[in-house]
Amino acid sequence: MKQDALLLNPRLQSGTALVEFAIALPILLLLMLAVAELGRCLYQYNSLNKQVRNAVRYVSANARVGSTGVIDISDEVRSTAKHLTVFGTLSNDQELLPGLSIDDVIVEETTPEYVLVTVDYDYQPMISYALPTFGLGDDLSLGLTLQASVVMRAI
Repeated sequence: MKQDALLLNPRLQSGTALVEFAIALPILLLLMLAVAELGRCLYQYNSLNKQVRNAVRYVSANARVGSTGVIDISDEVRSTAKHLTVFGTLSNDQELLPGLSIDDVIVEETTPEYVLVTVDYDYQPMISYALPTFGLGDDLSLGLTLQASVVMRAI
């Protein structure tokens, strides 16, 4: 009975909440960082898809369809579509996604009627490219390749 009275004494429980908080804080911070990283990745993937759709619309509207019905994409249309994908507009020289370059964009004809724009983008995490395993094996890579590809019929 005396032991139960000691456990209920508030003076003996004074640091318990602080210790529990110190144990839970790293886990909560890691969870919060993971959610923020996932949200950032989804935002960049959505931006990439939007830019690829805009570029394929431009190519489909400006590709020349010959008398045989075969699409001919000029070098000017290709370079403009790549610039639209990377920078968003023709007048902007600031890339929309960090590390995205014109070399990552592929513009091509797939069949006689369709055009394709594809981008392979290496996602750059906020924290680092790998999580250390502290000697328990190879580090866990956080690098991700986001791929956006859109096909559209040429007009």
